[in-house]
Amino acid sequence: SIVIGALNGSTSIVYLASSTPAQLGVVAQGAITIGRNGVGALAFTNGFVSIAANGAISLGTGSGGHGSLLVSGPNTILNDTRQMSVGSATNLGGGACSVVISNSASVTIGSTFRMGSGSAGGSSSNTFLVDSHAIVFFGSGHAVLGRRGGTQGSYDNVMTVQGGASCLVNNHSFGVGWSDADAGPG
Repeated sequence: SIVIGALNGSTSIVYLASSTPAQLGVVAQGAITIGRNGVGALAFTNGFVSIAANGAISLGTGSGGHGSLLVSGPNTILNDTRQMSVGSATNLGGGACSVVISNSASVTIGSTFRMGSGSAGGSSSNTFLVDSHAIVFFGSGHAVLGRRGGTQGSYDNVMTVQGGASCLVNNHSFGVGWSDADAGPG
């Protein structure tokens, strides 16, 4: 597992560039956590990164955690075979996480996607920007923006797709607002 911004009060920034898919790039064998209890940023601007089936990408997972993920560049491919969560229900003092996918980059989220959402509640003020001909593929799981369950509220979570960019939702629903069941938002 990789943790960027693990400790309360810490700030960590990681820049990642790798080889192409033909050269196998980088394969992360566990989870990538950006902003567990501190501030974490990951900038990935060239090459191929794949997250193994036992991993996931999570931003702002702990109390006070803030995470930022930048995926940018025409030769940049991120393949998250499992799930991505932006902001977490346990993130009472955090939120304000951001994901930017731009400049013809490609991101695949193989299973569920949650922003400001979790089974115990939600977090707020998270952003997800897809810009400049980038593309995001949402795979087999549900995608939810806003609170999925629990008692903690979730507000001001914003997803923007602009500048010739696109998102493809495959096989399941994409819910905005509130959903109280794992069966999906509708």
